[in-house]
Amino acid sequence: FEKIKQLAAVAIPHIFLTATLPIRMEHDFLLEVGMPQSTRIIRTPTFRSNISYSIVRYDSNVTAKLRLIRDIAKLMESYFMSEDQIGIIFAQDIADVELIAQALHCSRSHSHLNAVDRARDYQAWISGDVRWMAATTTLTHGIDRPNIAVCIFLHLVYGLLYLVQGSGRLLRKGGLSYCITL
Repeated sequence: FEKIKQLAAVAIPHIFLTATLPIRMEHDFLLEVGMPQSTRIIRTPTFRSNISYSIVRYDSNVTAKLRLIRDIAKLMESYFMSEDQIGIIFAQDIADVELIAQALHCSRSHSHLNAVDRARDYQAWISGDVRWMAATTTLTHGIDRPNIAVCIFLHLVYGLLYLVQGSGRLLRKGGLSYCITL
């Protein structure tokens, strides 16, 4: 935000675009970017009828989370995803991302990956060579792929804003997509 704040001092029109800034955070956002509280804000509904939301409750004493994630991923691939569609599995920490990536033999994205590994895994995922990406919050922002059909959340530790950010990646051009929270 510091670089953005420097731009606020320049006497030109400013436009900040976001699909998920909650009303309760507008004041803080304007402070962070150095804009006056009188800044005009335009809102539009962000409801997307093409996303099906589900919550899967499970007892971790009975069901292994990696097995559950693998089974849900296979189910989605078999019955709900077309051949060219891909999915994301969001986890709260790097250790879970690594475990999921090993269990599903899928790509991964987190802050401890070096640039070469991150680029390789991302390319394998977006090309469809690998259908799933296990990721931390690093992947909830800025991904604009038209063929992401499923996102699975392992815990919503950052609340509903995290869910909205993550599910915002899904089939932006339409078509039924699925957001599953464990």
